Amino acid sequence: SGNFFLLNNIECPGLNDVIFRSGKNHMTHPGNVMFQGIIESRHDEHFAAHQDDKVVITWWVVEQVEAKGGRFLEWNDHGMWSQIMERGQIRSKVSSCFRTYRRKLTAFRNNQQSDSATSTFIHQQASNKRRKVDLVHICNRNDQQMQNVGW
Repeated sequence: SGNFFLLNNIECPGLNDVIFRSGKNHMTHPGNVMFQGIIESRHDEHFAAHQDDKVVITWWVVEQVEAKGGRFLEWNDHGMWSQIMERGQIRSKVSSCFRTYRRKLTAFRNNQQSDSATSTFIHQQASNKRRKVDLVHICNRNDQQMQNVGW
């Protein structure tokens, strides 16, 4: 067990390794960038798929990373990276990445719609204010004209 620990400690992840570390964002690591591209490329298909097909797509993602020589690594309690050896755990993490991507994409789309609606509302409000100002200006002018007429 001790030898396995020594063999499984990785000081520096490779360029095609996908790294997981809670509380830290490692999306700029080249392997994670590549991995995210794969997730994005299959997202729509994964989202629309039934559970059995989702599993197939998830395994395909794992195979794509491994075909490039990549490993799935996590930060361990000893302050080093270690390879995730349990295949089910890898699949679970990949599946979780699909869900996370979907949430971020949904939030982004909702934010865009919200910004768009807010913009329209602001422009609408601005035009209403102009109209109100114009109406006030017209009323004031009419009042002056009426005063001149002797009303």
